[in-house]
Amino acid sequence: MNRSARAAGPATTVVWLLVASATPVTAQNEQSLKAYFEGRPITLRLDMPGSTDGVDIRVDQPQTLDYKKYRDHLKRHGIAIPYGDSSRITLIKLKKDLLEFQIGGGSRLNLRWSSRVPADITPEEIEKALVKYVDFDNSRDFSDSR
Repeated sequence: MNRSARAAGPATTVVWLLVASATPVTAQNEQSLKAYFEGRPITLRLDMPGSTDGVDIRVDQPQTLDYKKYRDHLKRHGIAIPYGDSSRITLIKLKKDLLEFQIGGGSRLNLRWSSRVPADITPEEIEKALVKYVDFDNSRDFSDSR
């Protein structure tokens, strides 16, 4: 084996390791999503109704929020967490066609897809889908001041 071929081996391994470590967290790995999102401080950009149904965000629809249904939930159940309040994501649940975010221990924000949660969705794509409704504190310092 010539000298340049031997030198390329370790360099190739290092490049492969860097690429592998940058692979997106897949939606199929609920534990990875929990590690990324749970405990994150957020500021709400909408009133959260006080119902167990929560708010459905239809990710793959042109109108992501059904405002009539949302308004009806607010009228029927009242406001649990008002617009502009800060809270934390306290639980993530991955189901077939939705990602459920529990906010402040009870209110729910559901990201829904027509068929399934994409297997290759990244946390950044999830944040982008929620940007109209949630302001993420991206400082990543989530000291346990819950």
